[in-house]
Amino acid sequence: MERLIQGTRELRTAKILTKPGKDSSGHALFLTDSRGDEIIIKGGFASGYGGSGPKGFSATLRLLDWHGVELSEIEIDATLMERLNASALTIADLENIREARPVRPHRYWDYVFDQEDRPQLEGNPWQYREPISPFALLDERLAPHVRRFWDDPDAVLMKGHRALEHAVRLKADMSKEEATDGPAAVYRYAFGGNAPRLSWEGVTKSEHAGRMNLFMGVLTAYRHVRAHRDEKSHRDALLSELLLLNHLFRLEATAKLTAKS
Repeated sequence: MERLIQGTRELRTAKILTKPGKDSSGHALFLTDSRGDEIIIKGGFASGYGGSGPKGFSATLRLLDWHGVELSEIEIDATLMERLNASALTIADLENIREARPVRPHRYWDYVFDQEDRPQLEGNPWQYREPISPFALLDERLAPHVRRFWDDPDAVLMKGHRALEHAVRLKADMSKEEATDGPAAVYRYAFGGNAPRLSWEGVTKSEHAGRMNLFMGVLTAYRHVRAHRDEKSHRDALLSELLLLNHLFRLEATAKLTAKS
């Protein structure tokens, strides 16, 4: 469900398929996306007790609601649930699911744990999940190192900071001697002054200064700190730093050589 929600096509509706039981109920999901495609999530969700099935179902409903997916619920019998779980639904089954009258009054909030009102009022539900590296956004020079990011994030980040400094130095046509004073000198030489070596097309002087300050800020706030002490950051902080570094790579990639001294 998390992969579907983070996919390129927005989920529009989620129909809860409930097989009622005496002490607990089983649930599946019938989804539609922005293209009108239909997706079945097999049974495995549950309600009526405190195990992993109900907890996962509660978390899923929170996510769906937070993303604005329209929720409804119908009841199905055990035979239909068996065919659904066996990937053996018939055309008639699908028509019955589409046309079934929803349960009234709504009771799906009863499946959500620790709620006071609608789950969306409790904040971003993604903050309780493990952060995921967004590979599609990564600069091609950084992406190969990030494949094993969580094995040694400190090493990947330091290697990335050094690679960024090297890329800026080369694009600015700086000699090794000119870069001996460290990355701060490299960034000032490349982006600073009245006639910077590197700039971006279509940006104002203030925008240029702001982008240079991004390079200098990440350098002083992260690279210098990481170079001088062993940082034991949480996973979300590590991934946030990686995305900052990646943004600088993307800025470097679009910068143009404008002048030589």
